[in-house]
Amino acid sequence: YQHNGQKYSVLISLGYYNELGVQLTQGFERVSSQFALDYRGTKSFRWGLSFNAALNHQDWGADVYEIALNQNPLALPYDDAGNILLQPENHPFRFNPLLSIDGEIDDRNTKRLLSHVYTEFKLGKALSYRLNLGSDLLSQQRGVFQEANTQARRGGFKFALYDQTRR
Repeated sequence: YQHNGQKYSVLISLGYYNELGVQLTQGFERVSSQFALDYRGTKSFRWGLSFNAALNHQDWGADVYEIALNQNPLALPYDDAGNILLQPENHPFRFNPLLSIDGEIDDRNTKRLLSHVYTEFKLGKALSYRLNLGSDLLSQQRGVFQEANTQARRGGFKFALYDQTRR
């Protein structure tokens, strides 16, 4: 865009991404946006700013496939009545991977904002001065829950964790 010899450039972008994981307990979702403005007042003066924001949600989940690979392939996960067996092969440290599908939760949320402002002065043909200021704001939360009868806890106590980071 140009008005009275002054040029403006504007960029606006929105994005959405959603991916289901290979297994039931996993997935990833992101919403992102970008805004940028560039202003050239004269041949020797210019300034601009930009903002990038993203919201991420990830269901990390349990690694059910790895747990299943460590099981005896001949062990049956259900009893004759159709109930899930706790330890299909009667091994003290190997629990049924089906119990980890609903019994383990690992949710991770991230919010991030990147911003940038600059101004530039041309001082001659081959010389210019540019001042850049930027910020990176980050907020992360993680929530974990594991039932007692999952491979992660191996019959021990239930486990819960909430962790939060901001910078």
